[in-house]
Amino acid sequence: MEATQDSDRRQIINFLCGGELLEKKGLKTDQDGNFQLVNGWQKQLTDETTTTTSVSPRRQNGKLEYVYEAELFESHFDKFQTLEAIVRDKVLSAARVGLGEKQNAGIKIPRIEDRGVTLGEMRAFIKKAKKWCSEEGRSWETLTIAEISKTFVKQLIAGKDTSLAELWSSGPRKPQIVIDQTWASPMSELAAALEWFAEASRLQDKAVLYFSPLCINVCDQEEDNPDWARTIRSLIQNSEGLLSVLPDTEAQIVRSARLEQLHLCFHAGKKIYLGCSGGVLACTSPFQDGIWEFGHFEPQLAQTLVMSSWSGARCARSEKQRKDGLHDRVDQLILQSRGGYDGFEARLMRVAGGPVLRDAALLGGPEAVKRIYSVAGRQGFLINSAVLKGSLGETAVHIAAASGNLLALRALLDCRADPNAEDHIRETPMHYAAMTGMLGSIQLLLKYGAEPMAESAFAEDALFVAQQNPAAFLGTHTRKATALLRAWGVATEDAKTYETSLTIRTASTEELIANNNTDSNKCDDDQINLEL
Repeated sequence: MEATQDSDRRQIINFLCGGELLEKKGLKTDQDGNFQLVNGWQKQLTDETTTTTSVSPRRQNGKLEYVYEAELFESHFDKFQTLEAIVRDKVLSAARVGLGEKQNAGIKIPRIEDRGVTLGEMRAFIKKAKKWCSEEGRSWETLTIAEISKTFVKQLIAGKDTSLAELWSSGPRKPQIVIDQTWASPMSELAAALEWFAEASRLQDKAVLYFSPLCINVCDQEEDNPDWARTIRSLIQNSEGLLSVLPDTEAQIVRSARLEQLHLCFHAGKKIYLGCSGGVLACTSPFQDGIWEFGHFEPQLAQTLVMSSWSGARCARSEKQRKDGLHDRVDQLILQSRGGYDGFEARLMRVAGGPVLRDAALLGGPEAVKRIYSVAGRQGFLINSAVLKGSLGETAVHIAAASGNLLALRALLDCRADPNAEDHIRETPMHYAAMTGMLGSIQLLLKYGAEPMAESAFAEDALFVAQQNPAAFLGTHTRKATALLRAWGVATEDAKTYETSLTIRTASTEELIANNNTDSNKCDDDQINLEL
């Protein structure tokens, strides 16, 4: 067993022998039990004595073993033998399974919805396609999915009446995620989006996907898939969700096929993800770490998606449209659904409007304000929904406050956006404004009820951030912001003191009045008695 650092190796061996209780044994720690680090990252050994006899065990790198480790290996011999056997069995089992699948691959799978391909197979395909492009003198950055299918995929099939998924698989495989691609888009963009999605979702190579160029017989698509309407319904219904990789033009984004797939996902409660070459967006369910955006999803693509009129969606190929009536079928599907096209567009805005709002907050100006009101004014739009947050948990209010775009900030706050929204480390828009020294943003946030004393996950309030001025190297000045926040804090404390004093005085006055009333009543009674 080896590791880059001997200290890491010792920590791992400790853990294997006794779990967390022994993990730090033999390593230098401070009085609080934390590792003493060199250069901020490297742990240190407490004992570096090595074995010295001629028969002493040596490590895999040829060095003499440390006495500490040698004693652990000897005292926990059975445990390490068991671990070695488990690892060996798993490796041999995986090798046998891989060999068996390779030997049995190439069977016919009638139903397209059973022809999944693994993420590992897609990665291998993309790598080979990229190499083929280089050998053919073609540009990988511009070569479209349609061109790849007509040339490279057909070359791999080599005249066989089958799909690549069938050639690679030893049996039916149900896709977990359906990939919605645009045939006229570059393959490189889909490959980039797929990697963003795989990392955000922490997919393993064995995850099963549906990707049309690999799952249908590209030599005879119409014969292989005569009923696409049934196929896509079955794919969506039996998968976890959809990854729709968006092209860069409105004409290619607003397509009947994409409309149908998004509609089916909405009504089946399936997950929807949007992808581009720069990042991915989760629309209905967050990624593994609870985030809704990974990388940077292009705002212009989101704006086209949510601002377009989907009643004008058309089929990619007019000939096929006339043949199978795709446009008419999808048109009727939407019109007969709850809310029709207006309902679909509002639904899409609710889950994909985040990049549009955040981009408007960044740009500022009258046009940005119009866009904010247009988005926030949609039926059922929840401006404080978590789905609208960026990759760091930031909202449009955070961005407008940091940028000092007061028109956009006021518009967001007028639309009831939360002035105290928290990002992934619980920093509020006030923290962002303090960091960039945006005095106007601080004043506006205070006017709309922002709490300047709110602390982040690092126990820092906005005043502390302004005093530290972490963006000073960018030429940021926070002196005025610091003065305002300090004055606001003093005024708040004075107000609390005055309020407390007023409460005490009021209570004292009420008590005095009550006592006087009691004494007066006694006097009256005495007087009455005397008179009697």
